[in-house]
Amino acid sequence: FFFEMPTVLPHIWLSPSTFLSFRLFSWFIGKPANRVQRLSKLGHWEYGLRYQDLVVQTPAVEKALERLPLREKELRDRRIKRACVLFSAHTTLPKEEWTKPEEENEYLSPYIFEVMEEDHDRATWRL
Repeated sequence: FFFEMPTVLPHIWLSPSTFLSFRLFSWFIGKPANRVQRLSKLGHWEYGLRYQDLVVQTPAVEKALERLPLREKELRDRRIKRACVLFSAHTTLPKEEWTKPEEENEYLSPYIFEVMEEDHDRATWRL
C-alpha cells in the first residue's frame, strides 16, 4: 500500500521535503496491521474516495496524473466530483456504496515514483 517503501532507487529521496510532500499522512497510516482501522478514521470512504485521491497536488503528482490511463483518470475525477457534491450538500453515501478497504489500491504511486525518479535523473545528469 501507500505507506510501504517503494521499489525504486533510494537516491530520489535525497530531499526531505520531497519525501514528506509525497508521503503526506503516511505517519497516520502506520503499520500494515493497523491500516484498515487508521484509514477508516480519515472519513474518505464515506464519500466514495480512495486514499490516493487525497494526495496533495505537487508538480510530480500533476505529471503523474497526466500519465494515468484515461479510464483511471475519469474514474478518479468522477469520485472527486461526487465527493465534492456530497460534501457541499452535507451528506454522505449510503453505507453499502462506501469504498471498501479491499478496493484500495495504488493506482497513482507507481507513476509518481516514475516522475520523481526521472526528475532526479534529469537534475543529476551532469554532476
